[in-house]
Amino acid sequence: MLTQPSLAVNGSPWLDTADGKALLSHHGQRQLGEGEVLTIAAFAGAMSALVSSPAELVMIQQQKSGSAVRRGLGAARDPALSAKISLLTPAPSALGRAPTTQLLATAQNIAQQFGTLTLYRGLMPTMMREALFTCGYLGLPPVIKRTLARDAAAAAAAAAAGDSPAGAAYRAAA
Repeated sequence: MLTQPSLAVNGSPWLDTADGKALLSHHGQRQLGEGEVLTIAAFAGAMSALVSSPAELVMIQQQKSGSAVRRGLGAARDPALSAKISLLTPAPSALGRAPTTQLLATAQNIAQQFGTLTLYRGLMPTMMREALFTCGYLGLPPVIKRTLARDAAAAAAAAAAGDSPAGAAYRAAA
């Protein structure tokens, strides 16, 4: 049975639930290592590119075709440009519809004119960008939090033993 997601500091609410931790840490028998946390976050970001890459491509094509039409570059001024715009611009019947319909019509036009795989053009750079961003945004905060807590515990133990925190850190590093 899945529990309700809690609001997490690291932006990944499901991973902070008992079910998420149990799945990823062999049912709570061990804590995830820093490398595992960063790898999982990077993989999640890379997989998000499967949705964001086609969406960004369609959005950019809409912006390009809309700005060219607004500038008045039609068949009278440049027939070649007009032909390119007409390939990506939704049919006139779709232009009066809601923005969501226009978005879907643009995606459909790109897929019909150039093939469905064209929607995934630029996927690898997008996957790398999203992996790096998500690793930094979702993966680093728990790692930094754990490292700071470990250092604070070592400093507190050193202070209780009458040693300076700098001396304890120097001996631990050596």
